[in-house]
Amino acid sequence: MSGFSVKRVNVVGAFASLWAFIFAFFPFYRIEPMEVLIQQAGKQAESYALTKNLVSYNFFGVLCLMLSIVAFGLYIWNSSQLVRAAAIIVSVVDFISLMLTLIVGNSNIKDIKSIITYAVQYSGSGMKTSMFVKTSVAYGFVLEILMIIIMAGSYWINEFVFKPYVMGDKSGAKINPLEGIVGTAKASYARQFSEHIHMKTSGTEEGKKHPDNILDEKK
Repeated sequence: MSGFSVKRVNVVGAFASLWAFIFAFFPFYRIEPMEVLIQQAGKQAESYALTKNLVSYNFFGVLCLMLSIVAFGLYIWNSSQLVRAAAIIVSVVDFISLMLTLIVGNSNIKDIKSIITYAVQYSGSGMKTSMFVKTSVAYGFVLEILMIIIMAGSYWINEFVFKPYVMGDKSGAKINPLEGIVGTAKASYARQFSEHIHMKTSGTEEGKKHPDNILDEKK
């Protein structure tokens, strides 16, 4: 693996992962009391207001933070195609972790919703939980998912937009960031296959030349 070089830094990916780290501390998800609850519960309704950032939301939120740090390091280093591939994979996993963060949810928010749901059912009023509390993603989620998407596509943005039009580097980039890795793997497979065929052919020809030796070995 070659050493670090400023020219190889994926600037777009590095900035996007840095901002993804920062946005992890912005409001991610919130639960708010609605007017009906405020009228009925008064000041007590404030206890149902809750805002969580990505880090405090659940385990997958913390994982998103950690992955953004790893991605930042990879985009800065960016010394080879393997590092480039690893950065793209980490970004994709980061996106999956963000989705899992929402799917799994937060225990405190779930508890508040269950309390309100139980109270509504107990009252027999026929009203819905959504009339008392409102749950929604906050702007931190929107910013986070935007940065992660930019991270995942940063190779193409960096090579085809940032470098040629901002840095003036029009040396030309490959559309497939893994082209070298795939080519090396194919060449290695072709070489191994060729060697295998050669050994098999050589063995057959040797048997034809010395059939008595083969019979003796079998005896």
